[in-house]
Amino acid sequence: MFTWPSMEENDAALALNISHQGPEGEYYRNEEFRHALSYAIDRDKVNEIAFLGTGVARNLMPPQGHPYYPGPEFEFKYMNQDRDLAIEMLDKIMPNKDADGFRLMSNGDPIVIDIWSNESFAPFPDIAELIINDWAKVGIKGTNKANLGPGYGEAYRANTSDAHLKHYVASGLIFSYPDKLIPVYGNQNAYAPAFGYYFESGGEKGIKPIPEIQEMLDNYLAGPSLPDEER
Repeated sequence: MFTWPSMEENDAALALNISHQGPEGEYYRNEEFRHALSYAIDRDKVNEIAFLGTGVARNLMPPQGHPYYPGPEFEFKYMNQDRDLAIEMLDKIMPNKDADGFRLMSNGDPIVIDIWSNESFAPFPDIAELIINDWAKVGIKGTNKANLGPGYGEAYRANTSDAHLKHYVASGLIFSYPDKLIPVYGNQNAYAPAFGYYFESGGEKGIKPIPEIQEMLDNYLAGPSLPDEER
């Protein structure tokens, strides 16, 4: 019997909405801010509590042996918990805090990251609570927007959500099943829905993608016509 490896790479992944147009969007589009939030998370605890220690914390990427596997150096990049480093990075980005120790945006308001999730493929609301507790220790306030029914999808389709916690799949099928990883459809992508609306409408709707996302979209369009070794 041969066991075929799954392409369902991440049973629980958190995505910040980088097309958010509120003052929070400035930070969500800052990769250093996202990396700092990542360093703050204790994934070993998430694995033990949510997955009974059976999971492996890794980045969203094809498995080893897949032609699109980028190499082992990317599997755990920015993943290992380092609270001191997270604080150091955030101190450079958001040095000011309120009386409760939560970090303030440039407009003087505290940043509050709503994590949207549903109880489905994994205990996402419980995972969100663990993440929120870890973020609080580095001065970032989060809230748990769990099991709110249709509001879950409506939030990212309207480009008003801060973050979604869900399963992310098919990084090994990037040209045939791209929408979770590349914003080609606004109503199927949680981390940049407004960029997806722009792409699928030819610029008539949504928001023009930032350069990094536009490069990704250009590669998605060019890839199918390239030789395998160039994809």
